[in-house]
Amino acid sequence: MKVLTFLVNIETENEVFNNIFSVYAQYGHNAFYILKPKVMEDIMEFVGIINNNVYIVFYDKYMCIGCEQMRNLFDAVVNVSVEEQGKNMTMAANIIQKARDILIHIESQ
Repeated sequence: MKVLTFLVNIETENEVFNNIFSVYAQYGHNAFYILKPKVMEDIMEFVGIINNNVYIVFYDKYMCIGCEQMRNLFDAVVNVSVEEQGKNMTMAANIIQKARDILIHIESQ
């Protein structure tokens, strides 16, 4: 039989991080195991790149990320200059690299 455990609100030692994020965990020690200073720094940089609401869930060995966007992804964007497309691709690559950094720093703990 599975036991229901309620999430508890976690406050880290990083006040800036606490002001930006709400952290909840089933077991508080799990959050502190994941949220080491370098990981929190990576997450704050990640949010700076996205420049919108970001939702991150750690489950087992997985990190799931949701990023709020102001447009429907299925609406085609036409007449975009090559320069703008290049900027968008660079930003997408930066997002993927920063997500990778988060995982690398979690694994190295």
